[in-house]
Amino acid sequence: MRALTGLRIVWVRARRSPALAGIPLLWGASVWLAFQHQQNWLGRWINTGLALNSAAGAVLCPLTAVIAAWLAGDARRAGHAVLEDGAARGRSARLLSLLATVCLWALPGYAVMTALAFWQTAQVNPAGELPWDLLALNAAFLVFGAAIGIAVGSLWPRKLVPVALGAALYFGGALVAYDGRSRSGLLYPVFGERWDPAGFLPGDLAAGIVCWLLLGGLSLIVVSSLDGAQHWGGMLLRGLVVAGAVASAVFLVTYSGPIPVKRTPPTAPACAPAGQGGTVCLWPSDEYLRPLVTSAYTKARQGAGTLKGFPVRLFQYGLAGAGPGASVHIGDAMPTVSGLTQSILETVVSREGDRLPCGDRLYPESADAAPITFYIHSILALRAGLPGGTGWRGLDRDIEKFMRLDTAVQDRWLEAAIDSLGSCDRAAPKAPLPDWPRTR
Repeated sequence: MRALTGLRIVWVRARRSPALAGIPLLWGASVWLAFQHQQNWLGRWINTGLALNSAAGAVLCPLTAVIAAWLAGDARRAGHAVLEDGAARGRSARLLSLLATVCLWALPGYAVMTALAFWQTAQVNPAGELPWDLLALNAAFLVFGAAIGIAVGSLWPRKLVPVALGAALYFGGALVAYDGRSRSGLLYPVFGERWDPAGFLPGDLAAGIVCWLLLGGLSLIVVSSLDGAQHWGGMLLRGLVVAGAVASAVFLVTYSGPIPVKRTPPTAPACAPAGQGGTVCLWPSDEYLRPLVTSAYTKARQGAGTLKGFPVRLFQYGLAGAGPGASVHIGDAMPTVSGLTQSILETVVSREGDRLPCGDRLYPESADAAPITFYIHSILALRAGLPGGTGWRGLDRDIEKFMRLDTAVQDRWLEAAIDSLGSCDRAAPKAPLPDWPRTR
């Protein structure tokens, strides 16, 4: 009966605490994060899970820890700690009840964020499986943050402690997210910034991380609630929880498998004709992008005309087994046709790669000195039906004159100009215009 009275007091104190003002903020941040940077994750299930992981680790976990720390220290700041200690059977029951209360408030916001994110992905690419391991990991992340906040807030019930704790978790999570080699970073598993778009989570590692987050959080609470009058059964249970947390931490730090940064590309790419004798090969998980890539390939073919070097076989960056051809990086989960067209046209210009052996040379005698590649890219974009303006009046006038020439004449100049980029001692050819500027 005394235990129920203590839990009731904790619940009443939590409902009246100023920390509840942070709950709408937590939920609002969850919904807002579900709609941010959609081009980076929308369309791929694994990317959606990683985006939720980044949101949970970098924002929701610190906010949950702040709310929990404030609630845990609220009674001592208000002078009601004696009342709670007298009514409750033990401090552990009170802190565990507070943990359950915070989680019941925090998890609905995460659930809404998850539902919105996966609903959006399902509208774009329903194929594939949900990353259930990441969903469980992210939920455990919030429990971990709540446990850290309760442990810290109960030991140091100062008003500035919750703010300092939230800042430490936020910046600590950011550091871990950008550290792609540290195995100790698995103890605070924020993966959103360091995973490959085709990354995955090994099953044993996922289980180890979830166990660490749950047992590690519980161990902080059971250790911080020791009051010197514990029954041997309670001490044994505490020892098992702490031992499980230590074992999970040791497993993660000494994990012998690869840190999940990149998945081995499939050796059987999904290839299909793209029209005009071309073939496009994509990751199987990105098959939903084929209409966009095919349309971009057709427009780029139109812009390239008869130029040499146009890829007959185009394959997605990182795709193994695609054979010879040009590689195009599709960084966005929802790319645009114009952006993909520009990327394909760039493969025609570079040919030997993105690096020019002696840098990009200028047209120094032009009214608006510009690199040679500015001319080439703008002309190819206009020929493909894309916006080709550069912002330089003189340059745009030159290009406008050039576009009035016969297509065969344009192709001959573009071919010679592109070839000149691969040699430092070969000047770009003069265009068949009366006042076309000369090059270095």
